[in-house]
Amino acid sequence: HGAKLKIPRIYRFIIQFVTPTFLLVILVSWFFQQGIPTILLENASEANRPYIFATRFGLAALFVVLGFLVHNAWKLRKREGQSK
Repeated sequence: HGAKLKIPRIYRFIIQFVTPTFLLVILVSWFFQQGIPTILLENASEANRPYIFATRFGLAALFVVLGFLVHNAWKLRKREGQSK
């Protein structure tokens, strides 16, 4: 099925290689210019540091919980697939 509009093949190359490379260059350049000071809290005031740490902890906990839920869903799906 799919779309009736045929997209030129050059866009496959752009989507597959050019865009991820461009995004990686932007991410790496930001990391070395502003990422390290941001991670190390060099520009954060002392009053904001507890909130920053709480936010970082909350995001890390959310990531762990979502990873756990995905892991359980995969196990359940695998178990249901074997029983059928």
